[in-house]
Amino acid sequence: MDVSVIPDGDGRFVVICPEEMQWKAREDLLNALVRASAGLPVRGVILDMGNVASISSAGLGGIFMLRKHVVSLGGHMVVARPSISIQRLLTTINLEALMPVVPSLGEARQRLNDVISKPT
Repeated sequence: MDVSVIPDGDGRFVVICPEEMQWKAREDLLNALVRASAGLPVRGVILDMGNVASISSAGLGGIFMLRKHVVSLGGHMVVARPSISIQRLLTTINLEALMPVVPSLGEARQRLNDVISKPT
């Protein structure tokens, strides 16, 4: 499965990760979002890791590249639905210091709503 992106309304997008996040996923995450947003504002991105069975260091690099891009556009990112083993890895690298990691898409949407609606 390739990376796919689903518009989620009001400048929000759900980026659906492939089963294996290896070298190819490193750039595919960012490229898929750029194509899907096509100049639209990017206020928030949910990275749906529900399908991910394995991830390499290159795949992790892809997450950081995507986050850097989203933040450069003034947006926010939340990781959703990692498996237990992927969650353990994300905790080990302290990814939650940069973005929330949550167990469901509903909670991810709520987290984005909370951070986007905060007064600056």
